[in-house]
Amino acid sequence: MSLQNWSPNYLSTIPFHLQLKNVLQTAIDEGRLSDENILPNPQFIGVKSFFQKDYAIKTYDLLVKEGKLSFLHGRGYSLIK
Repeated sequence: MSLQNWSPNYLSTIPFHLQLKNVLQTAIDEGRLSDENILPNPQFIGVKSFFQKDYAIKTYDLLVKEGKLSFLHGRGYSLIK
């Protein structure tokens, strides 16, 4: 499943931010995201997936802490090489 057509499973007991993290982690592991990719901003993911942008921010922050993503003010979140 790609990030463009992802939506949370509202019946799952897994929190939304962890569902999104699993999708992103799979895309990173499978090489579907390259280090040139700028990830969509949290506002866009929230609107597209019908949940608050806070879940996307929480997901991105987890991946930053794990060393998978970086954040640059004015540029956004991107994959670390």
